[in-house]
Amino acid sequence: MRLPLAAMLIGLVLAILDGCGLPEKRAEEGGPGGGPGCYDDDVSPEEPVDDLEATFESDAWLEIALDLLGRRYPAGRCVVEPQTDDPRLADWVETGDFVSFVESLDTLVHEGTHTWQSSTGSYEGYQYFVNCDMVITTEWHDSFPRAEILSLADWSHTALYRDYFEGEMGEQGLNVLLDEWNAYTNGFGASAVFAGEFRGADGSGYLTGAVDGPLAFAYFTELYLRVARTDHPEEYEFITGDESFKSVLLTTWNRMHFFLSLVEGKEWLKVEADEIAKLVYAPENMGELEDALGMTLSKSNCQ
Repeated sequence: MRLPLAAMLIGLVLAILDGCGLPEKRAEEGGPGGGPGCYDDDVSPEEPVDDLEATFESDAWLEIALDLLGRRYPAGRCVVEPQTDDPRLADWVETGDFVSFVESLDTLVHEGTHTWQSSTGSYEGYQYFVNCDMVITTEWHDSFPRAEILSLADWSHTALYRDYFEGEMGEQGLNVLLDEWNAYTNGFGASAVFAGEFRGADGSGYLTGAVDGPLAFAYFTELYLRVARTDHPEEYEFITGDESFKSVLLTTWNRMHFFLSLVEGKEWLKVEADEIAKLVYAPENMGELEDALGMTLSKSNCQ
């Protein structure tokens, strides 16, 4: 549960990541390899990494992490690589053994998304790292506190995330709420291509909420939109009229479902995910996102 240091303000910008040197890509195109309206990330879950397992040394963890991510999940490498001089990276990985190390890449990419955002943003825009080709920049919008969803949320299966909505953290608004959904989705990508692989076909002995996080923040975003619609009509009008925020909403929804499609049957990546999914897809909740976007959504990476 870390938050990005604030960075801020204006319009949809598709940027080139300096550390990756890749071309611009319009958000409307969805993602690498995806057709119009689809998101299809550049992943290679079957790419061999046996050589890295055989030669793993904890002192060389950063080089190995970049190699692992580069082979299977390039977006993870692109968000981490520009920050190789940041000592905080070491706090987010387990280097005692190769299996634990690979399984901690989810956290590395999640937290790396936050630190990337805080280091690249400015008072001229709030940036959301999507992949090596795509960054979405929105206005820094002084919106109402996300704590206002506390009384609406069903916390029976989402209690782990309640701290995000209380105290000082609860005072943060739309930009940071979406940043958290984005970070959980980015980290989920690392779990989707790695987690559980080195514990056998059934992920024996491994349990993580990799699926829970992005689903939970999809649900919280739906509730935030409801509060905006019912209690803050001017805010709601702004959100639903701003193409950059709508791009973040739709892109993150599609990306989350792309990664969900990669982990079907991997129950060890879930704790409360099945119950949280019921909240996300409940018509009264999913309908808030559909109304804000002005479109009917499917439970997939294509709309």
